[in-house]
Amino acid sequence: VTYQDYPGIGSKNPNDVPADVTTIANTRLLDPNVLSRTFTQLQQLKNFYGFPPTLDIDRYDIDGELQDYIVAAREIAPKSLTGNQTDWINRHTVYTHGNGFVAAPANRVNAIARTTQEAAGSSNNSGYPVFDLSEAEKKVIAVDQPRIYFGEVMAEANPDYAIVGGNGQSPREYD
Repeated sequence: VTYQDYPGIGSKNPNDVPADVTTIANTRLLDPNVLSRTFTQLQQLKNFYGFPPTLDIDRYDIDGELQDYIVAAREIAPKSLTGNQTDWINRHTVYTHGNGFVAAPANRVNAIARTTQEAAGSSNNSGYPVFDLSEAEKKVIAVDQPRIYFGEVMAEANPDYAIVGGNGQSPREYD
């Protein structure tokens, strides 16, 4: 890999930038290389789920326009299981999979942070990803089966097997 630095000198007149709506709308504000901790903090849901250290970028055709999203699968993190969660039955029949696809528009951040100060209106933190689950549903980024049985987080641990889908009994899996 060869890295090349380029000077930040452009020929564009700064006064023309606000008028270039197409370029501004497609400017990526979020970096998938540094966002994993934020996804974990805001979207982990349970202590045994996790996200890979580097997230991915994908494009979705939303209402006829391509939109960049920072995306990740909410995977089971076997190294996070503790106590009786690690016994054979739980490891192979209950805590068997991650759950969900998380996407944040790459070109949008919120105006204020999700803190206790937010209610008081005194938060100076901003720039967090916008996780608008209702938007994903409205825009038809459909996920029919949110279960994720193998991925990058699982691969970091000792990949194991899961016993799922037995006939005639209710599922034991954690959902």
